[in-house]
Amino acid sequence: MYLRTRLLRPPADLVQRRITALALVTWLPLLVLSIASGTAFGGLKVPFLVDLEVHTRFLLSLPLLIGAEVLVYQRIRVTIRQFIDRGIVVPDDRSGFDQIIASTMRLRNSAAIEVALIVCSTTFGYWFWRENMLLPVSAGQEGNWIQTRPGKGYNVYGPLEPWHNLTWKPGDIGLVNRGRRSYPRTTIKD
Repeated sequence: MYLRTRLLRPPADLVQRRITALALVTWLPLLVLSIASGTAFGGLKVPFLVDLEVHTRFLLSLPLLIGAEVLVYQRIRVTIRQFIDRGIVVPDDRSGFDQIIASTMRLRNSAAIEVALIVCSTTFGYWFWRENMLLPVSAGQEGNWIQTRPGKGYNVYGPLEPWHNLTWKPGDIGLVNRGRRSYPRTTIKD
């Protein structure tokens, strides 16, 4: 997909462009949404602009992973070449070895494989998180925690259950005035 979006040329060029593009796609929307919701500078225990975890994840770790991709690409070429130079792949098997490398490169650059990986990771990841990442919440402290597996624990914090199971009505959501600011009201009217 990098090749099709012109964020990568065959020898893994344009690292700065890819890092910038991914930062714009991942971190910038969070910044814009936090400013729009009034939580960029305050209103939360840890406002967005001082949340070190978010900035480390999107502005340090992600660029390092993208930069490491170039190193891996360069090292893997040297490693593959060692199979031939050290005689691990004999001259009679060279054509088959080259076909395997070409087939692997086609799979690595396949858009269908990338889409399938994205779909599998998001669906399986969501299922795994929903079914296995449950938090114990003390009685009386449930608040906006939602039980996705009754009797097992809580794992969703946010709007109340009608928002998640799509039974809310348009009048259920509005603004709540709390001092100087108005916040989205996510409680359901009785």
